[in-house]
Amino acid sequence: MIKHESVFEEIHYLLVDSREKDYFYSCKIISAIFAVFIVGKTSKCFIIDSQNHSVVFDGTNTWDLSLGIVFENYKYPDLDIPEPIFIPKFKDWYVEETFKLFYNENILREAKQNLTIKEVKKLGVINGTKEN
Repeated sequence: MIKHESVFEEIHYLLVDSREKDYFYSCKIISAIFAVFIVGKTSKCFIIDSQNHSVVFDGTNTWDLSLGIVFENYKYPDLDIPEPIFIPKFKDWYVEETFKLFYNENILREAKQNLTIKEVKKLGVINGTKEN
C-alpha cells in the first residue's frame, strides 16, 4: 500500500493538472518539491543527487517521482534494484527508455562516485524525532 496519498494528490495538481501539456520538470525539481511535501508527513528525508539523476530516500524506500515509481527497501544508487512499484497518479510519467538510462549498472556505478545527499527535516527534529 502506498502511504501519503494526500501528498501525491497535492503534488500531482501542482505539477500535472495545473501545467501546460508536453512540459516536463527536471528530476531535481521534482525531488526537491516531493521532499518538502513528504517531510511534512515524516520527520525527515534525503534528496540523493548524482550527475545524472535525483531521487528522494525516506530512510527505507527510494522515491523517483520523475518516473512515477518507488523502490521498497532500496537506497539509490545501490546495484541490487528491486522491482519498482508505480505511484498512483504518477505512473503515466514512467518511460522504459528513461528507466534504463538511469538504472543501468554502469550509470549506477558512476553515480556512486559523485553523490550529493541533502537531509531535509522539520525544525526541531533531532535524530529523526521531534523534540517538544
